[in-house]
Amino acid sequence: MLFISLLVAHWLADFFLQPASWVKAKEDRGWAAPQFYAHLLVHVLLLWLLSRRLDFWPWALGLGLVHGGIDWGKETVRQHGHLPAGGLFLADQLLHLASLWMAARWYLHQPWLEASWVQPSVIVWMAAMLFLTLPCSVWIRVWIARWTPQVRDKASLLHAGQWIGMLERMLILWFVVLGQWQGVGFLFAAKSIFRFGDLKEAHDRQLTEYVMVGTLLSFTLAIATGLLTNYLLAHLHTIAF
Repeated sequence: MLFISLLVAHWLADFFLQPASWVKAKEDRGWAAPQFYAHLLVHVLLLWLLSRRLDFWPWALGLGLVHGGIDWGKETVRQHGHLPAGGLFLADQLLHLASLWMAARWYLHQPWLEASWVQPSVIVWMAAMLFLTLPCSVWIRVWIARWTPQVRDKASLLHAGQWIGMLERMLILWFVVLGQWQGVGFLFAAKSIFRFGDLKEAHDRQLTEYVMVGTLLSFTLAIATGLLTNYLLAHLHTIAF
């Protein structure tokens, strides 16, 4: 529970108690911005208070310094343009999450990683979810490359289709494993209404067929992965990993 308390403190300080003016000041002035230190002070106080442990104050102070280092690194990378904004935000939050996790486990004298977590069921879930992201996107793109229309929709957001596909496959995986097949049907119907309605108005039969093939392949792979995941989870005791 200590990690959860620290995570709540981080979310409160980073998203609820950090005004946009503080963020702008940090981006403009970096270390020289008083708002930067005010932000760190809020973090330290919340971490200490929500830990509900009087002797946690040195850890809260240390986490505040780590948080400041991560934020400084993020701003340095942002100024040099090495990562897109989305990737930079994700990396920043993952580093904060890792620092809170390690501090909580260290304070409680517990190992950072436990062998009991690496169970066959966890491996099955990780394999299924990883496959349905970029590997599946690449497979689908390669399979339907021969039918790629010559004229693409320039109004479409960059990589939006790929992200939509990955998210829908994740949802299908969960629906299938949980036995909620009506969710798969609802997802397909919703996508058909929003996507194929636009294609119909465009009067582009080739593009419509291209999107339909890609969607059906995506759903087929996701459903097959969900069924295979179900089978593996039900027969873990008979399968040697």
